[in-house]
Amino acid sequence: MRRASLGGRVGDSAAILEDHATLATGLLTLYQLTGDASWLDAATGLLDVALDHFADPDRDGRWFDSADDAEQLMVRPADPLDGATPSGASTIAEALQLAAHLVPADRAERYAAAADATLASATPILARLSRSGGHWLAVAEAAVRGPIQIAVACDPQQLGIAFRGARIGARRSGCGGRPGQLLGAAGRP
Repeated sequence: MRRASLGGRVGDSAAILEDHATLATGLLTLYQLTGDASWLDAATGLLDVALDHFADPDRDGRWFDSADDAEQLMVRPADPLDGATPSGASTIAEALQLAAHLVPADRAERYAAAADATLASATPILARLSRSGGHWLAVAEAAVRGPIQIAVACDPQQLGIAFRGARIGARRSGCGGRPGQLLGAAGRP
């Protein structure tokens, strides 16, 4: 992956942690909306690359902004503070947390453990620099409340009507869907 492109020309700079994390989060969202496993596979591939190349092997839960195989710098950056946009570290925590709820159980533990360690590493930010931890707080809230699922029980013919006013697209599905999927349950008022 590359960091940027301009006018259809791909730049030379390699993607950083923030790029991997935000793209993985977007791909996980696409998976939840479509059910297409290729989005989940692509997202977890990015997360595996991030775990292998951006995670600090000496300090659990700490992340570098540049990969270990990227251009060698005098000091490898590792800025966990959120600014106008979320930090790479807080965004990777979100992506790992979300993936842990979406992948099969045999793969979930790696992502859940990394998300927990990453969130735990942000405690000093939340305690002393809360203005620089806005996205960290959203990730912490999600860790406390768990994933949100919405189940809609109504006549399948009425399902589209129920969501038109809210401007939310819904797919009809049988019972027993996956996490994050809206379900229409026939025969329920």
